[in-house]
Amino acid sequence: MRKSTSRLAMTISLIAIVTIAFYCDFKPNSILVIGGALTGSTVLGEHFPKTITDPIGQSFTLNAPAKRIVSAILAGDEMLQQLNATDNVISVTHLADDDVFSNVVDHFPKSIYRNHAEVEEILSLTPDLVIVAPYTNAITVRLLLANHIPVIRFPKHNSFQDIDDNIHLLADVLDKKEQADTTVQNMWRRIRYIECLVQKQPKPRVLYFTLNGATAGKGTLTHEMIQYAGGYNVVNETNITGFSRLTNEYAVSLHPDVLFLTDWFAKTKQEALNKLSKNPLWKDVPAVANKRIFIIKSKTSGTVTPFRVKGIEELAAVLHPGLYASANITRCESSDLQSQTARTTSQNPTS
Repeated sequence: MRKSTSRLAMTISLIAIVTIAFYCDFKPNSILVIGGALTGSTVLGEHFPKTITDPIGQSFTLNAPAKRIVSAILAGDEMLQQLNATDNVISVTHLADDDVFSNVVDHFPKSIYRNHAEVEEILSLTPDLVIVAPYTNAITVRLLLANHIPVIRFPKHNSFQDIDDNIHLLADVLDKKEQADTTVQNMWRRIRYIECLVQKQPKPRVLYFTLNGATAGKGTLTHEMIQYAGGYNVVNETNITGFSRLTNEYAVSLHPDVLFLTDWFAKTKQEALNKLSKNPLWKDVPAVANKRIFIIKSKTSGTVTPFRVKGIEELAAVLHPGLYASANITRCESSDLQSQTARTTSQNPTS
């Protein structure tokens, strides 16, 4: 056991030395400077061999689906599970086991290495594919590419269409098109079912608000969640797009009917009301006065995979208490729209 541990430590040390030496000698690419924006990876070819082009235009030929996959982001962990592609996974993130953030807890065997997205540990695993994101350290990506390791980097995650695109991008490399089609079709079916149910419902005024005062405007998954759930995002009445900070005074002035809070703000509706009541500004806001507060779990609000659709289903049930009246269900039930998952979720809305 000691010999095995010493050998692993020595291997990682050697890789670290080589990495540092390479970094000092390698001519920097202007696209890969810290803070530089990288585009997404592209995959060309209907059948193998396929060409995967990394974020700086460097291309690799894949003669067969990847066999040694390292996921350096939680979204990668979740998508690998959804594509039923875990047999060839040699490492996932340590967050895969975190019940607060992960939707795949207990899915990956403990024998699979848990990484922290550090380049030394990734290189030591000798992967033939690494999954990264726009926020992954640019130097890490650069060193992976320089070591001729193909990288799949998802460029955007601002909409459910982006989720669809990202799933299919990964599926192209793993030869999992059928699984990708099934996964996203189920996601869109659940969304369309909720859209049908809320079609004839009034649209409550909804405000997404976090512990540090952040909100979400157009161009975010959160904004789309509110729309699909049959709500009106009051941030539309401002010039805010994307994620931005909002003062309490400004938030109150928008008079939301429903407050959409993360569990970082409060774990329960009562806890949220207790916190908000400490500020007299919130007392007469309709959402607070009528106790209409939706608490979303971090694993739902933070994911950029099809698991996010659960948030739409939960929010819709809060926005429209009579949503699942039998007449409304009968109107929407069909082979294309019916979603048992949506109905089951709605019958147990979050506190």
